[in-house]
Amino acid sequence: MELRKSEKQLLQAVSDIIVDEGFAKLGINKIARIACCDKVLIYRYFGGLDGLITSWAKTNDFYVQAYDLFIKRNALKHAL
Repeated sequence: MELRKSEKQLLQAVSDIIVDEGFAKLGINKIARIACCDKVLIYRYFGGLDGLITSWAKTNDFYVQAYDLFIKRNALKHAL
């Protein structure tokens, strides 16, 4: 299913905030402002902030990347 333009903007805003300021700075109002969207769309499309972050993580293979990083760090610890 193709994402709407506003959905893409919201997901991109999450990426921008995480890169610039980290996960702790994520918030509904900030994401909506950066995405130039009404914050109601976050609830409509994703069910709220948790759903948006989950969708972002799936879209960006966050879980796969985090797991790979964990495995690499674990391997380095055991190699030393």
